[in-house]
Amino acid sequence: MVNKIGIIINPKKPQARGTLRKLVNYLNKRRKSIILEKISARLVQRPRLGVKDNRAYQRCDLIIALGGDGTLLRAVRMLKGKEIPILGVNLGGLGFLTEVTLGELYKTLSDVLADRYRLEKRIGLEATLYRGRKRIATSTALNDCVITKGVLSRLIRLDAFIGKEYLTTYAADGLIISTSTGSTAHSLSAGGPIVHPGIPVIILTPICPHTLTNRPLIISGEEEIRIRIASSHPDVALTLDGQEVIKLKERDVIRIRKAPSKIGLIVPKRKSYYQVLRKKLKWGGITPLSSK
Repeated sequence: MVNKIGIIINPKKPQARGTLRKLVNYLNKRRKSIILEKISARLVQRPRLGVKDNRAYQRCDLIIALGGDGTLLRAVRMLKGKEIPILGVNLGGLGFLTEVTLGELYKTLSDVLADRYRLEKRIGLEATLYRGRKRIATSTALNDCVITKGVLSRLIRLDAFIGKEYLTTYAADGLIISTSTGSTAHSLSAGGPIVHPGIPVIILTPICPHTLTNRPLIISGEEEIRIRIASSHPDVALTLDGQEVIKLKERDVIRIRKAPSKIGLIVPKRKSYYQVLRKKLKWGGITPLSSK
């Protein structure tokens, strides 16, 4: 039973204010408890709905993310591993994760409140940074962990290990370690493969590798990856889901593995992953009369 609902929005989207106001009224009529971030509560002149501490979202029954994929990824980070269903609503843009359009919002939400929905559980990544023997930071990502250099036009060298076995040393502009969910994000733009999000794998995609045979690699989601920064470079960083940035130094080691908990995304029953691919990537072709 869905009683408490947390709403997260991107206030910069042109439709955000009007959509949020209408959504709050819709949920109030159905006597649902609602929480908003303070800036969102002020946006719709409902200050009492604003929460001081975003950890309050971790006690909700449902999260609604209004915006784009970045908004949904921010919602995932706020939940800190809590397996609370997330409904992503696209307010414009590409949006592979926010599959529900604004026109589909209330039909989909009605189904969710009636417990008629499909929940896809996606794997995430957990990245831990070690400096010598000291653990510096641990964080998680749904889409990807990206190691990149800054503005200086010089390759970085990254020693890669799968489990205990040495794989290769990448000489490249960077390296993307992504989930199957993240295969249609940064990895795709770097030449990585599209992988169905239901397949629990990890993808390593080098960014502009010096060795042209360093191609994207798909490995089991049960493997642990170790990346060691093997060159001195003044501006190397680890970015998680485009939301969090951690500065790296030479000889730092990043251990990346499947996150301990999964992320539950609500998807419309009437829409398949392949429909989303066709629409978002604008694939052409003539629709056949029959699939048989």
